[in-house]
Amino acid sequence: MSTKKILLVDDDSDVRTVVRDALEESGYQIWEASDGSEALNIWKTRASQFDLLLTDMAMPGGLNGRQLADRLRCEQPGLKVVFMSGHILDPAGIIQSHRCFLQKPFSPEYLAEIVRSHLDPASPAG
Repeated sequence: MSTKKILLVDDDSDVRTVVRDALEESGYQIWEASDGSEALNIWKTRASQFDLLLTDMAMPGGLNGRQLADRLRCEQPGLKVVFMSGHILDPAGIIQSHRCFLQKPFSPEYLAEIVRSHLDPASPAG
């Protein structure tokens, strides 16, 4: 089982539940936030303890997923990030510059595979 810690940020509680359940089943420890502000509060109490930020791109509250990732990476440059969205909203290649994106909807198996390969590129996926 993995001891990797993931900060999951999505404003849809149903999405958070599905994602959390899938990743906990794969052995990850999950902290959940419903928006960027809540994620920053969690980050303050557990700074530098997360291995991955898994965030929706479009969220309420004035802080989108890209902005959240940029802020957290200022404090922890090695933080790995996986973006997810139900919308195609990357005309400027912002997501591509961060190199990992999940288009919603996705299967729990595919989610676990992407997270595993992003956290441990040397381990075989599948």
